Amino acid sequence: MLRFRDFVMRGNVIDTAAGIVIGTTFGRIVTSLVNGVIVTIIDFLIVPFVIFFVLREPTRLRRSEPPAPATKECPDCLSVIPLVASRCAHWTVWLRAAEVV
Repeated sequence: MLRFRDFVMRGNVIDTAAGIVIGTTFGRIVTSLVNGVIVTIIDFLIVPFVIFFVLREPTRLRRSEPPAPATKECPDCLSVIPLVASRCAHWTVWLRAAEVV
């Protein structure tokens, strides 16, 4: 028994035991930190991004109708004039509804 006590008290075994206890405790602290804080933060960041992309894609893929034209062509000179114009700026001719393309 004395030899075992001398072996244990040398220092190597006590240092190793202390290292194992400290390492185990540190491992548990890191595990609880990762499971409690970091995973929660990652879940908090991932869920909104997934919801954003799920809602954005159908909206982006939906095609809108082209806007109504705001201009028309003069039937004589083919210049572009506003849709509400009643005369061509170049020919100064009166435009009729039947002639407008």
